[in-house]
Amino acid sequence: GQITDIDGNIYTDFRLAYGPIILGYRDQRVDEAVVDVISNTGSMFGLSLENEAVLAHKIKDMCPHVELLRFANSGT
Repeated sequence: GQITDIDGNIYTDFRLAYGPIILGYRDQRVDEAVVDVISNTGSMFGLSLENEAVLAHKIKDMCPHVELLRFANSGT
């Protein structure tokens, strides 16, 4: 995803984790999106879900050199 700051600088979140942190603690948009996904899809623990496939395609579009992609849960 991309985030634009007040000065118009665009930041790309290649880690796909720091976007919510960049938006700040308890950002209502992030909270609502998380609740929506958990309520309608469930949480993931080691199983592939449709959302992961959609995200993988987006990553591939952004980084065409990526040949193989895997999501993992570190347990931390």
